[in-house]
Amino acid sequence: MKRTREANTTNLLHLYDNGGEGFLLQIVKGDETWVHYFEPKTKQQLMERHHMTSPRKKKFKSVSSAGKIMVTVFGMRKVLFLCNFLPRGTKVNSNHYTETLRNTEESECSHL
Repeated sequence: MKRTREANTTNLLHLYDNGGEGFLLQIVKGDETWVHYFEPKTKQQLMERHHMTSPRKKKFKSVSSAGKIMVTVFGMRKVLFLCNFLPRGTKVNSNHYTETLRNTEESECSHL
């Protein structure tokens, strides 16, 4: 494992020596984050009419339909080119990043 990291680092240094700043601009960066969301009221709920004197419904801080979803994002040179929403239970690790980028079509990245 340590020898693999050392070989990869040496390879990257050689690529930088040959390509300089141009090489650095081609590096793809990836990260993951949680995105919070909620389901808005239905049209039927929004159309309900109430009399001015009718009691107001109490609002609660949490919404029963609120949730969160994991998303991975990839980009290079200040350009986001892939945003991937993950199914519940997906493990985000180096294998996930590798497979996501391999499955991305070449045409999606051709404008970069």
